[in-house]
Amino acid sequence: MIYLFLNFSFYALASLILLSFLPPKSLLSYNLYSFLMVFIFNLLIFKVLKFELSINNILEKEPVIIILVSTLFFSFRLYQEPFGMWDSWAMWNAKTKDFTLDFIEGYEFKYFRESWAHPGYPIFIPLQQSFISINLGFFSEKISYVYNYIYLICFWYMMTNNYKLYSLSLFYRFVTFFPFLLNGLINQSSDLCADFPLSIYFCFIIYLILYHDSLNLDIKKYYNFLLGLFIGILPLIKNEGIFFLIYLVIYLALKFKNDFKFSSLSFFVIGISIPLFLNFYYKLNAPEFNPVPITKEHIINVIFIIERYKNIFYAELILNLSIFLMIPIVILYFIYKKHKISKLYLVLLCIHLTYNFIFLITSADQTWHLHTAYLRLNQQLLPAFFLITQYIIKDNIHISNHK
Repeated sequence: MIYLFLNFSFYALASLILLSFLPPKSLLSYNLYSFLMVFIFNLLIFKVLKFELSINNILEKEPVIIILVSTLFFSFRLYQEPFGMWDSWAMWNAKTKDFTLDFIEGYEFKYFRESWAHPGYPIFIPLQQSFISINLGFFSEKISYVYNYIYLICFWYMMTNNYKLYSLSLFYRFVTFFPFLLNGLINQSSDLCADFPLSIYFCFIIYLILYHDSLNLDIKKYYNFLLGLFIGILPLIKNEGIFFLIYLVIYLALKFKNDFKFSSLSFFVIGISIPLFLNFYYKLNAPEFNPVPITKEHIINVIFIIERYKNIFYAELILNLSIFLMIPIVILYFIYKKHKISKLYLVLLCIHLTYNFIFLITSADQTWHLHTAYLRLNQQLLPAFFLITQYIIKDNIHISNHK
């Protein structure tokens, strides 16, 4: 898992470096340098981290059936909307297409274009996908589908790892399989926007926090650097990633406040600083810092309008977020309040409430904004929610078995 996420992250960096320094249209050079960079990078991480692949869930019948069902749902979207949803073909894939075709056809590389829809949005995903597109010599939305399907497989792996040990519990099986039957979550995976990659990167960070003890000794040496690196990447994927970063850092600071080690903090800071520097550099130079600017005067004008609170409340009810997210998070937090990782529920709750506040004070038309983005943004939290809940169930099963 770490190996895959490191490679996907490196593809974006490699694409940025090659597009910045290679002359346009030098496709052969791009192919050659890409191969060398990826080969050396993988030699390095294999030597340093000594990865081991676990396949103990792949041979189990039920996990295989559930991913096949999800694959079927995923494939429907591919044939019905081959270009993904509007935000994808107008923004995320449009940027990937620009990076790819500009280089192939001999145009100068530009980090952003003012003609883009939201030119200030991060370019991590377009760079990541253009790395593959340029090496193939063409642009296709199917490359984005492949990336998103791999992210879906990653989530499946995180949820079904060591499945056989806990499969006798019906509650465990329900929590494990239910997200792969949620139409909204599968739709999000095939939207081709940055929401699903953001949610899976975030889920993977939660996975690293939960399963830290199961990592091999070599990975543990660099754990704090890797954790910082992946947390720092979140705002590079999508603007909202900054909220994920803030609340994760607060959670980790509170968790380790009594076990402070300068060396661990140093590695974490180095890891998180690299992507944050790239993100701030891009943001400061892009023509648009915030796509929905909000002024202090605007906040004062709208904060006391009761109708805006009602609109958010109705959005929660109509979109079932209160049933699938808000209420379960609160209930499960209080049920498992004494569990060592229960405060991760508060991270999810804080992000959800932050989103509610943003929709409350938005300078865009609130009804339109809620209709187009509210469900999509909050669904970013679902994979991590199910992973945290499943971990607690597994822990309780383990405790019961040893009584």
